[in-house]
Amino acid sequence: MTEPLPPEWHKRLEHYLFCQLHPHIRFGTASDRYGGWIGQIYSESWRKRMVRRPKKLNGQTFEEHVLPVETVREYFEHFDILELDFTFYRPLLTPEGEPTNNYFVLRQYLRHAPDDALFLLKAPRAFFARKMRRQQQGRVYYEENPQYLNAEAYMKQFHEPAETLLGDHLRGILFQQEYQRVRETPPLDVYLAELDAFFQAIPFTTPLHVELRSPHLLQPPLFDWLEQRGLGYIFSHWTYLPPTSQTVDTGR
Repeated sequence: MTEPLPPEWHKRLEHYLFCQLHPHIRFGTASDRYGGWIGQIYSESWRKRMVRRPKKLNGQTFEEHVLPVETVREYFEHFDILELDFTFYRPLLTPEGEPTNNYFVLRQYLRHAPDDALFLLKAPRAFFARKMRRQQQGRVYYEENPQYLNAEAYMKQFHEPAETLLGDHLRGILFQQEYQRVRETPPLDVYLAELDAFFQAIPFTTPLHVELRSPHLLQPPLFDWLEQRGLGYIFSHWTYLPPTSQTVDTGR
């Protein structure tokens, strides 16, 4: 039976203070620089430095409010860990070994974060997406990714520079794969063999976790393989995924 939270913990939750609620659970968010968090997570002083960016979604335009990286100091007053997902869209280094903009942004996070800050990074889709989303003249299409499961390029352009830059601040790398249609996915044993060859080539010096967004792949052999390989699984809630409780039951 779970013990009720002490009264002082309820007060912490009311003020969005999620740090140290449980010694074995870390609370954090995916991304952090939301203008809407001013007055909850961030102080009003940041409002004058908020940047407004126009965004389009499903043919509609809205305004995104983005705060500077320096707000990460206040973020860690409330949370234990932060997932940075901008690394999903671009590696840290070019194929020639030159730093990309993401490298410099990540370095800024490290510069402004407290000494005990912990981070999770999303691995670039360039190495874990079977197909890449493209857009040309308003038309969206998907094409085969020639760098899919290229472990050598992944290590050189992301894994090694991430570990070098963050050191002990890096607590995990998350591999998110896009939704795949059943007819476009190889048989599960072939699919797992492909993943296994990729992860065999990666040193487990940092915990690695996998997130799959294709319901037909969430079968017992997948979870057996994850356990054997020492990989974590990310149970995500998505419109076309089964309920998390059902996925947990599948994964035992």
